[in-house]
Amino acid sequence: EASEAEVASLLVGRADEVGVAAVNGPSSVVVSGVEAAVTEIGERFRARGARTRRLSVSHAFHSPLMEPMLAEFRRVAEGVAYGRPSLSVVSNVTGELATVEELTDPEYWVRHVREAVRFADGVAALTAQGVTRFVEIGPDGTLTAMARGCVEGEASGGELSFVPLLRKDRPEVESVLAGVAGVFVRGQQVDWSAVLPEVPTVPGTDRVDLPTYPFQRERYWLSQRRPDPVTVGHSAELDAPFWEAVERDDLDSLSGELDIDQDAPWREALPALASWRQRRRAESEADAWRYRVSWEPYGGLSGTERVSGRWLVVVPESSGTTESSGTAVPEELLAALGTEPRVVPVPAGAERADLAERLRAATASDTEPIDGVVSLLACVEGAGEVGAGGVPVGVVGTLGLVQAMGDVGVGGRLWVLTCGAVSVGRVEGGPVVGLAGVWGLGRVVGLEWPELWGGVVDVPGVWDGRVVSRVVGVLGQSVGAGAGAGAGAGPGAGVEDQVAVRGSGVWVRRVVRAGVAEVGVGGSWVPGSEAGAVLVTGGTGALGARVARWAVERGARKLVLTSRRGSEAPGAAELERELTELGAETSVLACDVTDPEAVARLLDQHPVDAVFHAAGVLDDASVGELAESTLAASWSGKVAGAVHLDALTRDRELSAFVVFSSIAGVWGSGGQGAYAASNAALDALVESRRAAGLAGTSVAWGPWAEAGMAADGAAEEQLRRRGLSPLPPREALRALGRVLSAGEGAVVVADVDWSRFAAAFTSRRAAPLFAELPEAAPASASAPVARTDHDAASELARRLADASEAERDEAVLTVVRSCAARALGYAGPKAVESQRAFKDLGFDSLTAVELRDQLSGETGVTLPATLVFDHPTPKDLARHVSDQLFSDTVEDSASVIADLERIAGAISRFSPDYDARAVIEARLRRMLSELGESAQGDPQDQKAAVSQQLDTASDDEIFDFINQELGRS
Repeated sequence: EASEAEVASLLVGRADEVGVAAVNGPSSVVVSGVEAAVTEIGERFRARGARTRRLSVSHAFHSPLMEPMLAEFRRVAEGVAYGRPSLSVVSNVTGELATVEELTDPEYWVRHVREAVRFADGVAALTAQGVTRFVEIGPDGTLTAMARGCVEGEASGGELSFVPLLRKDRPEVESVLAGVAGVFVRGQQVDWSAVLPEVPTVPGTDRVDLPTYPFQRERYWLSQRRPDPVTVGHSAELDAPFWEAVERDDLDSLSGELDIDQDAPWREALPALASWRQRRRAESEADAWRYRVSWEPYGGLSGTERVSGRWLVVVPESSGTTESSGTAVPEELLAALGTEPRVVPVPAGAERADLAERLRAATASDTEPIDGVVSLLACVEGAGEVGAGGVPVGVVGTLGLVQAMGDVGVGGRLWVLTCGAVSVGRVEGGPVVGLAGVWGLGRVVGLEWPELWGGVVDVPGVWDGRVVSRVVGVLGQSVGAGAGAGAGAGPGAGVEDQVAVRGSGVWVRRVVRAGVAEVGVGGSWVPGSEAGAVLVTGGTGALGARVARWAVERGARKLVLTSRRGSEAPGAAELERELTELGAETSVLACDVTDPEAVARLLDQHPVDAVFHAAGVLDDASVGELAESTLAASWSGKVAGAVHLDALTRDRELSAFVVFSSIAGVWGSGGQGAYAASNAALDALVESRRAAGLAGTSVAWGPWAEAGMAADGAAEEQLRRRGLSPLPPREALRALGRVLSAGEGAVVVADVDWSRFAAAFTSRRAAPLFAELPEAAPASASAPVARTDHDAASELARRLADASEAERDEAVLTVVRSCAARALGYAGPKAVESQRAFKDLGFDSLTAVELRDQLSGETGVTLPATLVFDHPTPKDLARHVSDQLFSDTVEDSASVIADLERIAGAISRFSPDYDARAVIEARLRRMLSELGESAQGDPQDQKAAVSQQLDTASDDEIFDFINQELGRS
């Protein structure tokens, strides 16, 4: 990485051993010659901070070392007959247009072997001649990239186009057609009759005229709905090989399928058929639980979108930029973001309080609300790297920004940009593991704070006009698709919040069914080497122990089970004895997989054939209360260990590298922001391994029955009500076997009742993520648009303005019963009896808070988390809501309660050494005393005072109080 002049200064006096071999660009020079001399020059440039790379070649071409062969080469060249050239050629010897005399002179070709290749000069000569289109005809696009580098920064660079016809990693026909198309759309005439000849005998080869108007870029293709594996036809697909063998009279295949001898009598064949049928049913059920993530092209943007209103752009500070801007922000992006977007620079390591102060300062002078916030904290170099706290910088920064926006009450929604967090196609390579955690965290923020969250957008490393236009189009969804609808216009049906912008277009994330596992002839997965062990991290836990037994059933003869306590873990000795009796040489070891040196020692002492990473930590916390230490504990347990295992086994041929992930990382789960971020990163790690050609499987599990982190009777019942049935361990492991046997990468395995799950999941925010699942699509498409409380209250009051009091009460009661039904996972409001106590209907602390959130969103009435205690039946609660909606005191009471909840939220975030704590505490005590004096002797007012105190309590204190009052523990 140096100019020709810089290199030449180091070659003085060394003409007999080294020389310039090629000038490929303004700062791209190749030197060639004696190895020691070339190495020395490279080291001197590396010392200056320049990048160098050693080329793999057979000889030191274009160097003094070619001198001994020039005479013989000249004799050969003189024996060649040269014709007059019919095309102009730019010489790589002179860097200029070659003359006829040069091209027909043998001495010219001798110079070609010895002298430098002046490629950069040749490109400059072509541009000087007015050439604007460059086509590379060769095995790859290497020269295309070099030619681009020769004109970067020139004024005419934007008018030039470079197209390679072949790429080494793509099919030839596809690559050539794409290249020809690329030339054509840039104005070059193409002989299409030669490219796509008509074949009269082949239907469908007739050409048709394209529309004469510009493409509108709207998508009209019918979306292909993936078939439900449980429906008719799935079993037939599984059974097809069996019946094909019957029709062919293929006894070998039939006996192998049934696992019996060819000469077995029917008394053996019938039981074998029954067993085969049971196995097929079980495999069909396992396949019905399998899903995967797909990226679909999105045609909902015109390319001319703009967003209006006031926007903030949050960027990391950089020492190399001015204080006012903080970091480089694409000017085109700023120009398209509303009226004078404000850049908010954030220093590295800024904490929540500092972020909040910067947001306050940025909005202090605004009289109009903020319409949106764009964060580039996770879209800069180094954002995916782990920081001092053990968590990627981009994840910590995004969490802090979300929390600060909630603290300050910044209007509009937050859109987080990332670069390389996801891969939408095989040619992109693997995603950045650390940045994938930002996406996992964002999925939870969208569930917990739908009014604040816009979405995540992944962009390519290089911005251009098309990228900016597409990003702005995506951002415009949250403000009326560019109409400037403001912060009240929220993500409803059709708003995409998980988007990848690429040069090829805009892609949106979808969950689809994985279909039937294509298990090969070899059948179920088995360890690939008897010499290597099967390593199970978290091996003494409930899941790890089951995986260990399962591996032994499949032929593993050496097991290494690790955990933090090793053989001291409860039940470890009994497990080791059991596995040994089953015939496996078993080692139960204490190993902290977050320590790379400990992992290296483990692998040196115990060579492995397969890795199952089942270790993990689940520490529930809402996004508002999530601390970096909680993030670090989850990241360390799930991701750091997997990263070390990946790095230390990349030189080994493994039969399996399996990580146990979670559905929380795929679509989010309330209260599990840290867990979702960690598991999304695990999925990305496996994608990265597979992109490198290595073994890798990530299974994002739904909850397990009898084992795992949700193995609790009450928790399992709660999950079922929400539409998630815990997986029986034996069936779950059967699904794992089919995933491995099919050689699949990232797979979701979960038993989901989509009619229940999607209804609850989308109650406050639409989920286009599930649009390709027929059972979930209705709920995903009909999710309500997020509204302000005032909007909801006004809409309901307006709808019932002319109704009688009885009609109003009935309508509000229906709303209450509908929200209660969704919180409990019931089919509809009829399942909720109006005069039955909430505690008898099955409400607990979590569903009580969910009811509060849903009912507030539907009615606009601010409600306390204790509403099922204050109003014990749906009818009582409906009466209270109706009074709030249609009473003359609605405005005053609602605003007071809203202020109290805002103050309570601020207090919960005070640090222990907050300067104003004593003053605020004294003022609150005086206010409470005044309220108590005015309520003495009135039981109803005393009850209100208790309710007010609860409004200032933490979530955990509220949950404990509700559970005690509802008679639950």
